[in-house]
Formats: sequence, C-alpha cells, structure tokens
Amino acid sequence: SIAGINYRKGIAAYLGRSTGYIKPEPSNRHDPNAIAVYAEDGHHLGYIPATDTYEVHSLRLKFPIPVSVDIEECYDADDHRFYVGEVTIQVQTKKKPAK
Repeated sequence: SIAGINYRKGIAAYLGRSTGYIKPEPSNRHDPNAIAVYAEDGHHLGYIPATDTYEVHSLRLKFPIPVSVDIEECYDADDHRFYVGEVTIQVQTKKKPAK
C-alpha cells in the first residue's frame, strides 16, 4: 500500500494504474528508513509503509526501483473522498539452467 497518500497534493491526477519508482529517503526526519513512492513524472505520491521497508531493502535491488502504481478514489459513509494506493514491485529471478 501507499502510506500518506491522502496528505499529498494532486493525487486525483494519478488515478488508475501507472508506472513509477521508489527510492529511499534517508534524510526523512520522521523515519530514516523511509522509502518514497513517486509517479513516473517525479510527483511524490507517498511512502512504502514503515512495516514493509525492511522487506523492500532485503530484496537488495538497486534504487530507484521501478514499480506499478494503482490508485483508487474512494468515499466513506459521510461521502468524504479519500485515496487508496498500491505499489507492485516486479522482481525478475534468474532461472537455473536445465541439466
């Protein structure tokens, strides 16, 4: 998921599925392990949740990492709009040669 997406400006322009990238934000004063999520054009969409950053770092991929981004517009019971976003990292694995 994308944490903090509802605090970012201009999210409505990124509804649907698109491509983007993630990269660490070591200067983040709230979390030096933060990984930011960006649209392909560089617009900051939010963050990988803090509970998932270890898993992303453990992939040992070179940043920035390309990702698929999917953002939906939702409404609560009081008709207040909010956004939900998901990030997908596609990791290519090397196949062992057949013997």
